[in-house]
Amino acid sequence: MGVAIERVRYSAHGGPVEVRAPVQVVANPRAAVRALRVDIRGAHVFTLTRHEIARALKWVDGSGCLQAVAALYRGEPTGFTIILRDGTCAEWRVRPVRYLSLTPAHPADCEVQPQQQRRELST
Repeated sequence: MGVAIERVRYSAHGGPVEVRAPVQVVANPRAAVRALRVDIRGAHVFTLTRHEIARALKWVDGSGCLQAVAALYRGEPTGFTIILRDGTCAEWRVRPVRYLSLTPAHPADCEVQPQQQRRELST
């Protein structure tokens, strides 16, 4: 079972969601929570309130990360959200994935076009 990690940042006032990084897929729940712990420790150090810093460290160093690993092994999604001083929310969303589809969004994009096929045959 793989685990997908999504990092998003959005306005607490209902603004648009901005995906900060592509979805990362790791091998197992422990690797996913390890990646979250690293991200959370280094995230927005200068833009967090004291309360949010304490809450983030409590999750990283306390039972929050253990509960996240357990939830992922049960097949449940988990995550963590912090609020920056300016009201922006930073969120980590983590969910188990059974498989990834590597098919293109539009199958027609993979079809050989008649003109391309003629060129290939003539060479």
